[in-house]
Amino acid sequence: MRQGDLHEGLGDYPNQSFDTVILSYTIPYLNDPAFVIKEMLRVGQRAIISFPNWGHWHCRLSFLLTGRIPITHDLPQAWDEAPRARPLTVQDFISFCIHNGIRILSDIYLNDSRRLSTGPGVNLLATTAIFELK
Repeated sequence: MRQGDLHEGLGDYPNQSFDTVILSYTIPYLNDPAFVIKEMLRVGQRAIISFPNWGHWHCRLSFLLTGRIPITHDLPQAWDEAPRARPLTVQDFISFCIHNGIRILSDIYLNDSRRLSTGPGVNLLATTAIFELK
């Protein structure tokens, strides 16, 4: 386990020194997620990334009806409270990976604790996304 500033990189670790590197619910808070993920993939054979999906229908509906950033159980702080998260969706993350040449090996989507099947509606139904990257 590592504690510290991920923006400083993982220079303490040699290439491919771990089987798996996990970043759980942290990516919305990163200033440079591409750098951090590339460092994860440098020191690990694979990376597991999980994050709350702001593309979920409840978030969209809340934003539409109230005009305000939703407060969810996955991201319970208001927009002006620290730590500040950058909302992202399943589609945002997939596009990010394509743009940065990061290969997605597998994906899992959850609605609370229930696993969803992968398909075109997953961005609307998933509260949490988990990706295995190479």
